[in-house]
Amino acid sequence: MSTVATRAATVQTPFWNIAANLLLPPGFEESHKYPAIISAHPIGSCKEQTAGNVYGPALAQEGFVVIAFDASFQGDSGGEPRWTEDPAQRVADFSHVVDHLVTLDYVDAGRIGVLGICGGGGYATNATMLERRIKALGAIVPVNYGTTRSSCWNRSASSAPRRRGAASFAEPRHATGSAT
Repeated sequence: MSTVATRAATVQTPFWNIAANLLLPPGFEESHKYPAIISAHPIGSCKEQTAGNVYGPALAQEGFVVIAFDASFQGDSGGEPRWTEDPAQRVADFSHVVDHLVTLDYVDAGRIGVLGICGGGGYATNATMLERRIKALGAIVPVNYGTTRSSCWNRSASSAPRRRGAASFAEPRHATGSAT
């Protein structure tokens, strides 16, 4: 089995940089065009874990240029407050990563796909719906963090009890009791 090469990359956004690793296939030559895959990490993870050290090398071994990136606010990427899980920003990160990929002469801009793992799969799904330059999607145990969070981690429960609970906080409350 030939070696997969790794190069650090910096993806520029209007506000901060996104840290990434490019994984290059064995026998990589800059004069060739390669299909690319964005490998998106799970919630609470980073580019050096599942996305970049398990799936990334396996995909690069098959001939893809793979980019694994730290989501904004996380890992080596910029943005504050740190360790924020911002679904809208996580989805926007994919477009910034595609912007970077299409500047690389060795990436075939017409063959960009995404693989998302866990929460990264949920974000990858949403990004693919919005970012037309992404042509293929793979998701491993995808989680829609926004939906999961808004349903209090229980998608099967009715929202009626939550609405009643929220309404009770909005009702005026008065102290009652006897004098001390």
